[in-house]
Amino acid sequence: MILNETRVFTHRYALLDNSRSPQAHQTWFTKRTHQEFSQSQQFKTTFAKWEISRYTPQVLQNAYDFSRAYNLVGGISNAGSGETIVIIDAFGSPTIKQDVEVFDQAFGLPPIHLNIYCPQGCPAFNPISLNEVGWSFDTTLDVEYSHAMAPGATIDLVVASTNFGNAINNAMRFALNNHG
Repeated sequence: MILNETRVFTHRYALLDNSRSPQAHQTWFTKRTHQEFSQSQQFKTTFAKWEISRYTPQVLQNAYDFSRAYNLVGGISNAGSGETIVIIDAFGSPTIKQDVEVFDQAFGLPPIHLNIYCPQGCPAFNPISLNEVGWSFDTTLDVEYSHAMAPGATIDLVVASTNFGNAINNAMRFALNNHG
């Protein structure tokens, strides 16, 4: 038996209705052919023959009513201007700059102000390591959506050399000593 649609509930919470009770978000995994996907007009992330529908920056901006905040600062491009967002992730992503550029073009965002710091040395990416691949996806998601919500902010990505031992603690110490 082949399932054509599977509903997956994630454990992300949002206060979409200004209440204090969190709501689980739903993600749909739908099996599609390559031809169907290539003709799709919607921006999606793919994994093999499955697509993952995700929230666009505009959906999140509307869900959290960022439009009022954007109006106060003179538009979305100024949101976060003069501020720095520090993100700490292990391994980083070898394609982060290109990924964000494509993301910005797809969603009409201004170019990112991104600095990458590797206080323990930038790790060589191993595409065979599922651990490193997973962290690279997480890094990309963290950077893209921080930029999407505050496009005018500078984003400092502090890359820990690994997720073992004290590497992340050391990266955090670097961030605190240099940003706070």
